Amino acid sequence: MKVILNENIETLGHIGDIVKVAPGYARNYLLPKKLAVPATEKNAKALEHAKRQMAYKKNKALESAKMLAEKLGAQAVTLTHKCGEEGKLFGSVTNMEIAAF
Repeated sequence: MKVILNENIETLGHIGDIVKVAPGYARNYLLPKKLAVPATEKNAKALEHAKRQMAYKKNKALESAKMLAEKLGAQAVTLTHKCGEEGKLFGSVTNMEIAAF
């Protein structure tokens, strides 16, 4: 029986893989636990649609992250702290200080 995996299963494959398993294994274990669905045309089309949506969302998130990185890369941050004669800080710059800036 062919099934489409909904979860990563170490012995079978990754999410979205179409694998052939014994009918009893599919019927008694994979399908009741919703680890897989039968490999029908309808389910295969739904899988392809879900993959396209995930790829679109991933690309959109990547674009926004790149834009944010450009904005942050262009900014300079100057913080003043006490330091010794050799230029070493008497402490550290914390996340809170950077966030407050």
